[in-house]
Amino acid sequence: MKFILSFILSSAISLLMAHDFNPLITTPKKTKFAIMIASYNNEQWVEWNLASAINQEYDSKFFHIYYLNDCSTDNTLEMAKNLVAQMNKEHLVTFVNNSEKSTSIGNYYSAIHSFVPDDHVVVILDGDDALAHSKVLNYLDRIYRNKKNKTLLTYGQFKCKSSNTVGWCSPMPKQIDETCSFRQYVHLPSHLRTFYAWLFKKIKKEDLFYDGKFLTMSGDVGSMMPMIEMALGHYQFINDVLYIYNDTNPISDHNLSKAFQEKIDRYVRSLPRYEPLDPIRKRYLDRTLKELSLQD
Repeated sequence: MKFILSFILSSAISLLMAHDFNPLITTPKKTKFAIMIASYNNEQWVEWNLASAINQEYDSKFFHIYYLNDCSTDNTLEMAKNLVAQMNKEHLVTFVNNSEKSTSIGNYYSAIHSFVPDDHVVVILDGDDALAHSKVLNYLDRIYRNKKNKTLLTYGQFKCKSSNTVGWCSPMPKQIDETCSFRQYVHLPSHLRTFYAWLFKKIKKEDLFYDGKFLTMSGDVGSMMPMIEMALGHYQFINDVLYIYNDTNPISDHNLSKAFQEKIDRYVRSLPRYEPLDPIRKRYLDRTLKELSLQD
């Protein structure tokens, strides 16, 4: 009788765990992507931006685009909808039109929690930027399907639209990685930013707030810092250019108020570090930090 009860309990636990998605355990046969585009007054770049996502040479059953219009006062939304209709891709794009102005990270937070299953990889594409070529998702798929090197998050290199020059992104220094001290490092994980929705949903909502509301600037820092800490040992830097950054937009954060952007950046970096999700990497980190403290 005890054996039967034990078997039933064991089977129930196994069944429960089977429905609890964990990309550290599960490897997709084909990666599912959710391309997130938060956009505000970007009519000048709508076609360039949105077409770069629609034209991905990836099985359309495995990716979807969410176009998040943040109360644009120009023709951004109308132009985006017309483009999708002209390309006959209505099945591929979901439009979310805010009734009240939010922020980039506020848009992403609401959309990811509302629409994106845990097992989808989120691809962040700002409304005035573009994916570098039509095989970006194919490239990412190979990374996320690597069974030997489980990946929860990627960041990488980009090119500037105005000059076609390569950006400043680079791999994290070994010491920064070993001590999980990303918040003390001058650079942050930047474009192209991709991550499992499962990982993003583990960020505490209050850590994406400043002065009682979603971060108005530096939302990329606010979200990527906790995620790369949690993904310790399971993130990748991509040196190949997958993203075109539009440095010509006059309403970009760094053009509007660089001083305030730096203030928010300092605030985010002052927040407590998140623990790695991989228990092996967490034990290694704890041992490393203990050894360093004994040396001081």
